[in-house]
Amino acid sequence: TATATDTATMQALIARASAAGARLQIGPLGRDEVILAANLPNSLPQLLLNTLPAPAEDTPKSALRNVTSIWQYALLPEEEAKVAADRALAANQRRAIILLPSGDWAARVGIAFRSTFEAGGGRVLTQESLADDSAAAIEKALRLDQSRARHRRLQSILDETLVFQPRRRGDVDLLFSPGTAQQLRQLRPQLKFNGAADIPTYATAEAWDGNKSGELEGLLFADMPWMMSPTTGEASRLAMQLESAGDEPRRHGRLFAF
Repeated sequence: TATATDTATMQALIARASAAGARLQIGPLGRDEVILAANLPNSLPQLLLNTLPAPAEDTPKSALRNVTSIWQYALLPEEEAKVAADRALAANQRRAIILLPSGDWAARVGIAFRSTFEAGGGRVLTQESLADDSAAAIEKALRLDQSRARHRRLQSILDETLVFQPRRRGDVDLLFSPGTAQQLRQLRPQLKFNGAADIPTYATAEAWDGNKSGELEGLLFADMPWMMSPTTGEASRLAMQLESAGDEPRRHGRLFAF
């Protein structure tokens, strides 16, 4: 077992492992290190604990290394997004709104959900970013801003104060909003405030940190049994071992199980 983050060190470690009789390379875990390891001369079969980027379409075949001895195994949020899309389609939920936090991670997850959802016959009504003003983004996605604008116009025409309750759009079957537990604990009350708490809301496992607080009630996401009910047998023993090693409850549970 060894750690390497530069070409020379990693190449030396691979050569040393081969010379010592190793028959399989497991890892590395980091995305950059996985790319580095996959492109080094190596006679060992490799089990990479992350995924390699797809080669560009214009990459010449001569530049591609023979990858017949490489397997990729990862905890991919993109795969969880695809599961969410499939689950929604199976429930005959065909019209979606996507609400995304900032960052490359969210963008990749959003693309994975959208491509799977649309390929299965679903339709994305709108996609909004929560990065700058989440309240405004939610209002726009639910067309509450249009509802308030109609109220102002009507009130102006009649020149009198009207009793008004903003009405959200009624053609949406589900929301997809990946994010951390902290982000979604802030999002759910905003959806409730805007009359959208009843809309099925899908996320990824990043939403669950093991804290059973009420703000996430009703959220739908895929996760591993280790995170949901590690209460009996070997799972319980391993969970206690992880916590006794100084880890916060379930903080790194998925990586430990992985």
